[in-house]
Amino acid sequence: MKPFPKLLALAAILSGWLACDTLDLPVPEPEPFRLEEYEIIVEAPAGTKMTTAGTWEDGDEIYIALDGRDKDVYRLQYSAGTDRFTIDTVPGAVNQGFRDAGTAVIQTMTPENPVIQLAAKQDYDAFYKTELELRRLRNSPPFRDLITVTAAGQDETRVLESICSLRRAFEDALRTEACRGLQVQLLGPASASVARVNNTWRYRLTLCAKNSAALRALVADYLRQFSKDRRNKGVFAFADVNAYD
Repeated sequence: MKPFPKLLALAAILSGWLACDTLDLPVPEPEPFRLEEYEIIVEAPAGTKMTTAGTWEDGDEIYIALDGRDKDVYRLQYSAGTDRFTIDTVPGAVNQGFRDAGTAVIQTMTPENPVIQLAAKQDYDAFYKTELELRRLRNSPPFRDLITVTAAGQDETRVLESICSLRRAFEDALRTEACRGLQVQLLGPASASVARVNNTWRYRLTLCAKNSAALRALVADYLRQFSKDRRNKGVFAFADVNAYD
């Protein structure tokens, strides 16, 4: 096994790169090193993911482990399963970049989860079929679109009153003859995945339907009316289509 200080030195080099990148400073030139010289390599890319890779002393095996974030696969977003599957299948591509032999390790507290099981098997076709069927049952893209209308403000009570008022307005509009052909399923109000950000409360409605010019015009019209209503003072509203958050 290689000396532990080498790992610390390498971690310090990587931390220096990240710090310089964050502060917009010149990046120092590290001392040359080879993959085979280290027991563990810690890679922290300019994002939220962290990947660790290591080699046995004889260089016959590579281990790549992904930081376990089980909550990712249970997020309410329709793309949660796809996002987690994409992250967990990264080691397969990384392994191929180093050598033919390698082992990918996924850290998780729910190994029985179908997404994680399929990612471990690198079974893209099975995941595609499973995910597509789940989205069909949930009326999620690509079968239908999710238009979210979010009300935000610092007074939680006023935000809730405003979004409830907006829901009633949409309900009345969707009952009219002109809107029956839109086939909209109205959900909410419910809090955003993170309800409070920078002392601002966020609650939203979700309109599940095919994205069309008529539906966009309806939403835009009610957002204009919302902004002009004095009862909504201190609250602003906006819409998004198939939002990630």
